[in-house]
Amino acid sequence: MPFNSPFKNTYTSGDLVYGFSPSRRRLIMKFVNEISTGDGRAVTVDMFKKSVAIAEGAPTVAKASWQQFLAKNKKHPQYKDYYSKIAKYGFDDESFANDPQATDVELNAAWRAKSKFGLDWALRNNVGHIHFVLDDIDMAAVVTKTHKFTDAAGKVLAEDDPRGKAPGGIDKERTITHSELRWVYRNRKNPLVSQGVQFWLSNTAGTILPCGAPWDDAVRETTMPSSKGGTETGAVKKWKDAWSAYKPTKERSEFEPQL
Repeated sequence: MPFNSPFKNTYTSGDLVYGFSPSRRRLIMKFVNEISTGDGRAVTVDMFKKSVAIAEGAPTVAKASWQQFLAKNKKHPQYKDYYSKIAKYGFDDESFANDPQATDVELNAAWRAKSKFGLDWALRNNVGHIHFVLDDIDMAAVVTKTHKFTDAAGKVLAEDDPRGKAPGGIDKERTITHSELRWVYRNRKNPLVSQGVQFWLSNTAGTILPCGAPWDDAVRETTMPSSKGGTETGAVKKWKDAWSAYKPTKERSEFEPQL
């Protein structure tokens, strides 16, 4: 029962690791022995791409699972935007990402569709469990859609635009890891999700450990953004209380039928 104890604290071939890239690496290193002796399946959703699947020496299962991933994505009612975008580039993620004509909005929408489809596909088809690392996630920014990440020079590297719930029909950009976590929340009443997603978080000593869902955590705290906007901060809330600020349009207890 990954949302609750007993947790799944091991890696099985077919499992996928989610979370911010540096945080994922901590968990992948914990699982390195299981991964290195596995059958070569993708460890993160990013690895479902042409350059990995057809690389010299790539295991047969890598190409087969990539092709299955694409075939299922093509027919998905919500997330087929990823397929339609990369089809124009010979199904090559890198070619799409490096096209100067591809806008930030297009790229962000496609990568969000791919990552959320990865969750849906893995859990719906019993491909494997999802290991979701919560390290470095600003929970207040997740629930309010107000994330902004800048480098040391002040350059914006990722940002929720527009801030807050976007009006229907307008272009938007979202922090992808935050978008994935909100997807899990919206689908948390689906038994395939609640039993298939294992959360992880590092303790104060730096040891990464399995944990419960963040919306049930009444210990850890996050600082909410100010209602005035700008750089001001608002109230400090427990994670559990902070999640009450997120009001999804729809929650699901089962997956939508797929062609």
